[in-house]
Amino acid sequence: MIRIGVIVNDEAREGFKGIHGLSIYIDTDEKILLFDTGPLPEILEYNAERMNIDIELIDAVILSHIHTPHIGGVFNLGWASPYLDVYIPYGSMEGLGKKLLGEGLKPHEIIGDTWLSNDILVSKPLNGPPWEHFLIIRSGKGLVVFSGCMHPGLEKLLEYISETLNKDICCIIGGFHLSNAPDRIIEKYVDRLAGEVKPRLIIPLHCSGERFRELLKERMGSNSTRILRAGDFATID
Repeated sequence: MIRIGVIVNDEAREGFKGIHGLSIYIDTDEKILLFDTGPLPEILEYNAERMNIDIELIDAVILSHIHTPHIGGVFNLGWASPYLDVYIPYGSMEGLGKKLLGEGLKPHEIIGDTWLSNDILVSKPLNGPPWEHFLIIRSGKGLVVFSGCMHPGLEKLLEYISETLNKDICCIIGGFHLSNAPDRIIEKYVDRLAGEVKPRLIIPLHCSGERFRELLKERMGSNSTRILRAGDFATID
């Protein structure tokens, strides 16, 4: 079982702060992870505290790509959790990596498939641009995939998973980068997801866009499309 909490998102529950960005708390049987950190440390800290999430218990942080809405909140984590492992995008060690070292954190540049445990994989970098990697967790019912913004595109992600992992996708969580996409592109994504991939659950966050969420609900039903906001928790079994 995987328990997730949306700490940072464009939309927020009452009493939480919403901002253009993404951060997901992930509690598995093996590790507690933070996928992206939102754009500002104060937003991450405020929402995490209201959700009773203890940053000191996090085993590692995964930053999906170099854009500020996904990495800006990382810089105060060294105060709460010194020497915390932070997995950073390909090509960012000279800039972001050095800053994280100065904050007392331990950056690891992703240059290829990186297994954090037997069932937790940070994918090799896929180019959008920018370079982006995905967090993939093997569960009993299939693969749970976490996406920052899906800059490389759905096709590249599915091709990578087909070549690397011998399991179907049961859940996709995160950004799809379709907020400003034309209808034909959104419909193509929905057709591929609903007609071929057929995950049990999709949780579109951050940059996914209202039109994409609406079409997913129409094609896959409300039980397979879950809308979460900052402050919400969910369980993936």
